[in-house]
Amino acid sequence: MANQKINVNHDLCTGCRMCEQVCSMNYTKDEINPQKSNIRVETDALIGYDRPVVCSQCEGKFCMKACPFEAIKINEKTGAAEVDREECTGCWACIDACPEKAMFKNLEDGVAMKCNLCGGNPQCVKVCTMKAITF
Repeated sequence: MANQKINVNHDLCTGCRMCEQVCSMNYTKDEINPQKSNIRVETDALIGYDRPVVCSQCEGKFCMKACPFEAIKINEKTGAAEVDREECTGCWACIDACPEKAMFKNLEDGVAMKCNLCGGNPQCVKVCTMKAITF
């Protein structure tokens, strides 16, 4: 399977945060909570800049290489590097290793979080009416 990925055009983002909302609903199955989203929108209100931060499924797979517990595995269907929630110990080595800062801490359950491409059907892309996020 070819490496599928989400692409971001920061110039098109309006900061609506619909991507965060749908991602958290998809991740938790019942809660809108940006802290449980695998995509985050960074905002700089002083310069009017919004920037979606999401794993680009980089070729270097720095998160996988950094994980001492091999808790990040490749999904054979999508080619995405995904966190195995059962294996993750919450050491955060993967988060520190990510050059894009696109991995996040779920402090509630102590597991690292990153985009898993929603099984090959990313929901954030569907709700981004500005097309700042594409697949």
